[in-house]
Amino acid sequence: VKMATTSGTNVKAGKKTTIATPSPLGQRSIDAMLLAQKSSSSQSLQTVQATLTMMQEMVAKTHELIARNHEDMKTEMKTEIGGVKYEIKDLNSKLGKMQEEVTKNKQKLNLVETRMEMVEKKVEDSEQNWKVLYCELRDSMVQMELEKASFHLRFQNVVEDRKEDLHAIMMTLIVTALQKPELEIENEIDEVYRVYTHYAR
Repeated sequence: VKMATTSGTNVKAGKKTTIATPSPLGQRSIDAMLLAQKSSSSQSLQTVQATLTMMQEMVAKTHELIARNHEDMKTEMKTEIGGVKYEIKDLNSKLGKMQEEVTKNKQKLNLVETRMEMVEKKVEDSEQNWKVLYCELRDSMVQMELEKASFHLRFQNVVEDRKEDLHAIMMTLIVTALQKPELEIENEIDEVYRVYTHYAR
């Protein structure tokens, strides 16, 4: 910027001094430049402030988003942990019920085994009793058959006349002695006869 100057002469102590004074046109140019610079600086400052404000808002939103995500994650994790705990509790409950069922089944098996042992013992006792009873019955039948055979043999010593019916005489004597029906005596005599015939063979 060129500045127009006028020269003036002041006399002091015998010397000449030259003073430069700005012209009105130059002063206006300087003021315009300063105003322009001030306006530009103001706009730049506003731009910087706007940028800073926008950045602050972005940072605040970012923090808010992070905090929200953190809370969501905490809530989600709590929900998942609660679900896992519930599943573990339910599983423990099911395991407990299974153990109870296993214990009950073991008790039932033990009871069944005990009853089976008792039944087997009763069967063995029954078999033994049947064997004893069979032996006693067999001995009784043999004894009875022997007694019947001996009774029948005693009648063989009776002297038989040719005209007499020994069978009829024996029937009469036995019916009179035992006071039983004739048919029953007849059947018993036949049975004794079969036994005697069997032993005679």
